[in-house]
Amino acid sequence: MTVIAWSPYKYKERISLFGYEGVGKSSVILNILRYCPTAHAWVIDLDYSQSYERLIAQEYPDVADRVHIFQIDQDFTQLDQVFTSQLQSTDGYLLNQASPDDWLVVDPTTATWGMVQNYWLDQAYGDDLGAMFAQMRIAAAQAVEEGSQRKNSKNSTPYTVDQQFAADKADLMQWPIINKLYEEKFYKKLHSWRGHLLLCSEADGLRKDASDEEKIQYGHLGFKPKGQKTMPFVAATNLFLDHPSIDKWRFSTGKDRGRARVHNSPLDNFVYDYLIAIGGWQWSDDQYTAPYIDGDPALGVQG
Repeated sequence: MTVIAWSPYKYKERISLFGYEGVGKSSVILNILRYCPTAHAWVIDLDYSQSYERLIAQEYPDVADRVHIFQIDQDFTQLDQVFTSQLQSTDGYLLNQASPDDWLVVDPTTATWGMVQNYWLDQAYGDDLGAMFAQMRIAAAQAVEEGSQRKNSKNSTPYTVDQQFAADKADLMQWPIINKLYEEKFYKKLHSWRGHLLLCSEADGLRKDASDEEKIQYGHLGFKPKGQKTMPFVAATNLFLDHPSIDKWRFSTGKDRGRARVHNSPLDNFVYDYLIAIGGWQWSDDQYTAPYIDGDPALGVQG
């Protein structure tokens, strides 16, 4: 049976998936493409495991020609070149060739926060950061040995060498400048994207001193998306994915605007389990009734 799914809404999806390794974050976009035969995915892949190439080869060869992967280093300059269409995907496309019903994927979004910090350090202090940090580490050890180190505000005890080094390193960072760079070169790029958006992040345990807002949104899960603290606000939908046993995958709502919230809901097929069942997407097993397929019987997926 040929099944085609589409969004009945004027707005685009803004989805953030977060969870630990092996919960199925990377396969979600490939699952979506199977049921949206005119959509393409533009994947900014910041993970060195090349999971998308492997998933396509082993499980999703039918969507291979609609996945355009930017396999880049965790380098903020390269990331900016993707958004400004100066850097091609591995199959030779530029991001400005995308269509309104396409999906932009950033995976893992978590990495971008460290990338902008390293970019700023390079600009501010030059390329030889390794030597500079080595000297700082030596100085931290000397300070601790001489007893002139700072006090740890948590317990009023002296810093260890690691704590002293971390504190000295933090003093280098100009957070207002770094946050401004992140907003201009990454956050605003996501905001200006007019297609569907899918962000994949690692999970981070919710700390005891978490903000009230974090506790309201993620307290029932005990986890939040890892990375820059404002990133979850880019998405309208934040879903926590987990894999509690060898044959079970689940998803839970962190936040979702105007949609039902679920907890530990089975996840077998993202299009059916979330986009249709919760997101209100429409579907048809007759390709001629889908509004944008234009009667092409070759399109669709055998389900």
